[in-house]
Amino acid sequence: VSGPVTAYDVGFIQNIANPPFASLRSHLGKKIVSKPITVNVPHKLGRDEARRRIAEGFGQLQQQITGGMGVVSCQQRWEGDRLHFEASALGQKMSGRLSVTEDSLGIEIDLPEILSALAERISGKLKETSRQLLEKK
Repeated sequence: VSGPVTAYDVGFIQNIANPPFASLRSHLGKKIVSKPITVNVPHKLGRDEARRRIAEGFGQLQQQITGGMGVVSCQQRWEGDRLHFEASALGQKMSGRLSVTEDSLGIEIDLPEILSALAERISGKLKETSRQLLEKK
């Protein structure tokens, strides 16, 4: 650094050296992933009907996966009774899996660390929406 260091420069240096910036700085360029959200929703529909409803209602689940903040893009593919997806919202990418069994739906989502503060909210909304999709009618 050439020239005198101003008070502003010192304040900036102190902020960048201390949390939360220090931890952010150490992660730059790395994929940051928090602990996955895991939700299990029992149902009485059987595997085929549950899979059909999940396939038709996945758009509703997408909104919950991102905490209701909208989905910019989402790619999905079925492998047997397991749906794999990758979505992005707010410039963040996330991935997950939905597994349909004879009597339950398992959901696992890998959220980026920056969205992990919404994990509890997302988990609750996923349970609620999944139950509605899988209600026996």
